[in-house]
Amino acid sequence: MIAYIRNVSDTARTGMQISLSSDNGETFPHTLILDDRTNVSYPDLDEDKDGVLYIVYDRERDNRIGLNRETWTSTAAKEIILCRLTAEDIITGQLSEQSFIRRTLSRGGKHFVEI
Repeated sequence: MIAYIRNVSDTARTGMQISLSSDNGETFPHTLILDDRTNVSYPDLDEDKDGVLYIVYDRERDNRIGLNRETWTSTAAKEIILCRLTAEDIITGQLSEQSFIRRTLSRGGKHFVEI
């Protein structure tokens, strides 16, 4: 299997999806939306020895989002997001009990460790 992670939109950092191919990338018939929000980007993927996929990406990392030009502070979420799923979850379109998407690991510099 080949996994391909990208934004849903070709023109904006909108939505994050993962697609699977079983024919060396000729087609990607199995797709799962991981996040339907805007300003999501820079996905990274790793697979553990049991075949569990871990995907991390960020949301609203740009300080220009919600920028107050008087105080030079931003209301950007500055989130790091984690997803844990399997190829079967993507193929069936249903997350198993152990799988999750859109789990926030950090927000605006505050880190959360519960996974």
